[in-house]
Amino acid sequence: MYPVAIISNMAQETFVSNLFGLTQKNPLPVWTYRLKKKESAINKHIKFLLNSACLRLLSESKDKHPFFYDGETVISLVDIGDSFQTDDYILEKQSFIPEYFFSSPEAWNTFINSFANLLMVNREDVKYVSKSKGILRRYILDTEFINQNAYLRIDFRYMLLTPENLDGQLRKGEEPEIGGRYYTPNRRIAILKDYKEVSKEDYEKLMKEMLPMSLHKTKVAWEKGLKEVEKHGYGYIAKVVFDESDMTEYTYPANALVKVRYIEDLDREELQQIRPKPRERWELIMRFRDRVASLLRDYSIDLDVEPYTKIEYIAPRFEVVDGGGKFYQINGSVRKVLETQDWKPIIRNPRISVGFLYLYTNRNSLRDLENRARIIENTVLKKVSSLGLHIDRLKPIPIPIPTDVKEFSLLHHVGDLEGSNTFLFVLTNASKLDTEFYTEIKRELLGCGIQSQVIYHRTNVRDKHVVYNLTLGLLGKTGNYPYFLKESSNKVFVGIDLSRKARSSNKGTLNAVGTAIIVDASNGGTITYKNIDVPAGGEAIEEAYVQKLGSLLYEYRNRFIVIHRDGRVSEDEFKAYVEIFSKKYRIENFALVSVLKSGTPRIFRMKGNVVENPSKGCAILLSEQEAIISTYEPSLGTHIPLRIKVLYGDYYSLREAIEDVLKLTLLNFSSFTLNKLPATVAFADMIAWYKLHGIAPEDADGNLFFL
Repeated sequence: MYPVAIISNMAQETFVSNLFGLTQKNPLPVWTYRLKKKESAINKHIKFLLNSACLRLLSESKDKHPFFYDGETVISLVDIGDSFQTDDYILEKQSFIPEYFFSSPEAWNTFINSFANLLMVNREDVKYVSKSKGILRRYILDTEFINQNAYLRIDFRYMLLTPENLDGQLRKGEEPEIGGRYYTPNRRIAILKDYKEVSKEDYEKLMKEMLPMSLHKTKVAWEKGLKEVEKHGYGYIAKVVFDESDMTEYTYPANALVKVRYIEDLDREELQQIRPKPRERWELIMRFRDRVASLLRDYSIDLDVEPYTKIEYIAPRFEVVDGGGKFYQINGSVRKVLETQDWKPIIRNPRISVGFLYLYTNRNSLRDLENRARIIENTVLKKVSSLGLHIDRLKPIPIPIPTDVKEFSLLHHVGDLEGSNTFLFVLTNASKLDTEFYTEIKRELLGCGIQSQVIYHRTNVRDKHVVYNLTLGLLGKTGNYPYFLKESSNKVFVGIDLSRKARSSNKGTLNAVGTAIIVDASNGGTITYKNIDVPAGGEAIEEAYVQKLGSLLYEYRNRFIVIHRDGRVSEDEFKAYVEIFSKKYRIENFALVSVLKSGTPRIFRMKGNVVENPSKGCAILLSEQEAIISTYEPSLGTHIPLRIKVLYGDYYSLREAIEDVLKLTLLNFSSFTLNKLPATVAFADMIAWYKLHGIAPEDADGNLFFL
């Protein structure tokens, strides 16, 4: 049910967010504490220490309240004693403040984080959706700040668990993946770094060391693990990290870690369970809001009944132009363009060579692949030929798949292919290829200058939507575009993304940076892939990368350059852009914009009792530099907006940044339904993934191999 106050405002269409205002109701007496650092202490332990202590104070005694970390000062709602000591820090009482307000984002963040941890321990935030299938709904509490005012974001996500823990996997002789994701007892997601077998003596020694710093559920796991150790004479422990940029390792008994399941593992019924429609999600949010509000009252904090409603509609004209000069107004799909009878794509490479490569396991599967190829010939190739492209047909290449695919190579099958701008449809009777096998296929084909599209057995090639996507893929990978933006501009757009994966044996991660450059997004423009091969550490783009990027962009110094960075930008990275671009390359006209894809407030459209996803272009303006924006219209589930922030750019307003992001989603034609991401970030993300897996062809102007 919705609050009455909301319903009264819904005679007409309105937009709301899952943000609710926070207000400290009564000033409280407060003691302040300062951290007295010991010589052996490490700065990164501060936050962990405070959160852990706060959680203990909340959960172990009803008479005690949390303290908060605000800048350099720890703030406590009640006197917790003269000091609080750990191996790393001593918290010493400094002074008494007669009244207290949550005066900073840091204070609110720490309180909400501790409050959420309390709910987690009490299991108020976790509900089983399907216990037998390992599907949990976990609620999310987070803080957001709009014009210095604090709001609580209430949402939930689904946790997908395997029925077996790490200890069970190891006892069955399985080899868990280093870098795999596991849930800890407190439902945090950890990254597995190492595991090993230990004797009973070593297990007991480690258990004695870890119990004092463990939460209740982890303590129970250690004790249960000891019983298994006593039974078998040995046990397993694991090392995990929670933050790959930090890489601080934590020790758990193997039975405390449960492997995360992924969406790809779910059947249709399970997918529907974890993708609730907007109305269902909103009702669950409001129900949990009532529970949270009642608990916050114990801490003299009021939670608004009504959600945040100051949502603007920023909608540039979503217009594109095809190769024949015809204009189209599109929003959430390229379908209108593809189904227009006189549509003419922008043809940059009029002659292409197309063939089929069959990966089959037996003769029956080969015949099936040949039948599927004929369907593609009569749909996709027939359509592309009618658009003005000349197609040279290549002889089909049937290849039996050996049992040991690790030693499999395509090179002697495709090395002698001759043709102009070659493209292969790779058909397989497998439902999904192993990542290593898939990337090896892509690597070898691109090494021979061959573009490709892998089509699995489960793909319905008769479906018109599949035909649309195959058509777009064939065009883009051969350097031909369905359209470009109608309006020309003096801008050059750059997308940057970092992709990472854990090393299989050594500590740390492997990193790769993807770079996509769109020169003039209007008709006649070019989408360019750049292979900038430099090491990247953590989530920071190193100075060497910025140096090479500046050199590439020097030729565009007289145009306005807009950089879209996927993810947060560190202070060092920010300084590198400003100093290297300005001082070394004299690139003055540029803007730096961070784009975050998840963890954002949601936006809902309401009309009467109907709750729907928002229109493309709805925005929550958090400040003069930052906004939450809806960039797509999903057919399933609930919309997830983007968060953008203009970090640098004196003459680049937030509104202009929003309009550019929205327009660039139209160029993300990796799918006919378009995508939530602007082409800059989407393409850079795909390029980085391929580079991480060793696929990095030479710079290509126009051929979008990554689609």
